[in-house]
Parts: sequence; structure tokens; C-alpha cells
Amino acid sequence: KLTLTDSIARILSEMGIEREKLADMGLDFIRRKMNDGKVYYLVNHTPNEIDGYVPLGSPAKSVIILDPLTGGAGRARISSRNEPPDVYLQVKPGQALFLRTLETKMDAPAWQYFTPGGDPVELTGPWNVSFISGGPLLPDDIRMQELRSWTSFSKEAKAFSGTAKYTIQLENPDPDVRAWLLALGDVRESARIWVNGEYLDCLWANPFEIRICLREGTNTLEMEVTNLSANRLRALELSGMEWKIFYEINMVNRHYSAFDATGWDPMPSGLLGKVSIAPLVPKNF
Repeated sequence: KLTLTDSIARILSEMGIEREKLADMGLDFIRRKMNDGKVYYLVNHTPNEIDGYVPLGSPAKSVIILDPLTGGAGRARISSRNEPPDVYLQVKPGQALFLRTLETKMDAPAWQYFTPGGDPVELTGPWNVSFISGGPLLPDDIRMQELRSWTSFSKEAKAFSGTAKYTIQLENPDPDVRAWLLALGDVRESARIWVNGEYLDCLWANPFEIRICLREGTNTLEMEVTNLSANRLRALELSGMEWKIFYEINMVNRHYSAFDATGWDPMPSGLLGKVSIAPLVPKNF
């Protein structure tokens, strides 16, 4: 069937093909049809946080939210005033979520929605930084008040690619607060998090935030931060060491010229900006 029209959206609607209005909010998505519903992969590529009801283009009696970064999952709050329904989402800039829509009602634990309960509290030093794995050499430990790229520590640190452990002691600002949002700021490139010796998760993409619990009094926050291998490659090139040893292959750059990293600037590494915690309270609807 061939149809001529001046409005693609209108003719598709007349054919029963509804557009996804969530794209109007700046969300990018991929949608896949399943036997009993659909799966959405959503990404917020806008600079603004989305906190509200988001329209879906698919009928659903239940919607499950899955966080691919933390593994968290729960039944979303939906509004059945519209059909298809609207689902309540909190998506920070750079964050991605999966949605699983179901054509039947599902009895599952509810997704936890939180809202800020006060101003962020910056974590000030001293920070203890120790290099635990990588090369070419493990730089000396350092103690500092303000976070900065570890490439500024020493010549050895400028050439280092690997993992450094950041440790800080912090006091619980308010023992009555049940949950805190730990925001790491600018991370180069991934961070594994421990609070009071308990491993929580690995953060490897924006927004580099995680919900944590603090005990009353002093708490220990540890983060193992791993950078890229670029600084190690740069150091190898500058040293003149022959390391590109391959069988029947020439290593080239993206312009198909001879690979040369001697002109690279050191890549910023580690925790670069302010780290903070902010109180969270359950959201009331």
C-alpha cells in the first residue's frame, strides 16, 4: 500500500502505529517486542535530569525498572489515567535504564524513589592515595587535601596506568538520615566503592553516583580508581622501547599512518573533582 501524506505522524497513527512521545523529553531509546510486552532501553543524553511521569507508546499493566549499572530492579509507579500508561522515572544526565512492560499485573517489590533531603556535603581531605596495581612502576603513596589528577603527583605517576586506592574518613553529618547519595564528580575512568569494608559496586559511566548508608560516627570510604592505558603507551613511546611486536601486522593510527604516541598529552587520571554526599528521603506521591 502506497500512501501520500504531508504528515507522517498522522498517517502512522491512522494505521495504528503510535509514536513514542518519550522522545520529546530528550530520551533516546531502543524498543523490542516480547511475547507478553516490550523491553525499552532508555538513555538520557540531555544535560537535564528527568524526574516525572514519562509517556509510553505501549500498553502495559505493570512496568519493571532495571538499572544496568547497579543491578537494581523494581516495579515502577505508573499512571493509568492515560492508555498507554505513563511511568514515573528518575533519570540523571548520562544515565541508562531498562524498562520491561508487561500486559498483566505483576506483584513485585516496588522501585525505590528518592528525592534530595538537604544540601550536598563536600568530603574534604585528607585523602590517602596508594597505587596498588599497574605499571611501569608503582608511584609512591601520597596524602592530599584537594583532589587532582594523579599525573601531577610525580614523573612515575604521569606514566602510570593501573589502579589507585583512595581512602578518606568521614563523619556522618546526620545519623537520622537513612540513605545518602555519594557523588564522585569527575572520574577517570572507573571506580569500585567500599563503605566500612563492604563492597558496593563499580561505577564506570555517568552520572558516577551511588546510594550508600552511613553508620553513626566515623565511616571509612574506599575507592579503587582505574585509568586508561594511554599514559603507559605514551611512556613506552617516549622511552624508545620497542613494544609493538606483532606477527604479520603493522600498527597504525586512525589515519592509517604509523602509530606514534609521543605527541600525546597525559590523560587526566583518578578522581579529579569534588566528592560529596547528600541526604536522601523517600519520595512522597
